[in-house]
Amino acid sequence: MLPRFCLICSAMFLAGCGSKEGSDEGPKEPATTEDGRWILSVSDRGFVVKGAPVRVGQTTMAELEKAIGAPDRVVDPLKLGGAFRFGLWDKRGLRANFLAHSGRIDHFDCEFDSILAPEAPIRPQDFFHDVLKVDGVEITGEMTQDALQQKFKGKFIPEARFPAFSLKLGQHTVSVNFGSETKTLQYVRIQLRDR
Repeated sequence: MLPRFCLICSAMFLAGCGSKEGSDEGPKEPATTEDGRWILSVSDRGFVVKGAPVRVGQTTMAELEKAIGAPDRVVDPLKLGGAFRFGLWDKRGLRANFLAHSGRIDHFDCEFDSILAPEAPIRPQDFFHDVLKVDGVEITGEMTQDALQQKFKGKFIPEARFPAFSLKLGQHTVSVNFGSETKTLQYVRIQLRDR
């Protein structure tokens, strides 16, 4: 007779609990394009930055730095020693908001354009020019809200207060935000999904 543990594992496997579907390993993407641009990808399988899985809400800045290198700067936006800090990869147009006491990443932004003043401390010095794929769709700064909503037809949730929409993908929520007057893509935020 098999030990009880083996029977439980066998039952879980047969029931599908052992499958990788819906796991947070992340989509399978190469780390960079042939021309050296980083690839970031988020789908039902998870979020991957330059080949490294990132579990927003669990991954720490130290773990992220091992995968993609240290940010160009870390900012305490209010300079009061508050709970949050921002890691900025200035040349990449990336921003990670993380908890100061644990280092856990709260959300991750790709900044395509900005409503922030150029001197704002949490604004990256350059905009995002790498590759961002959301549910298999490559997002570029030239895309309009209408064009993106067509690509995600039936999957997106409109935001009432802002020209924005969001998608629920696995454990993450992806918010796509546009300028209210310019209608240009401002930033895409990846954060832990609201339950």
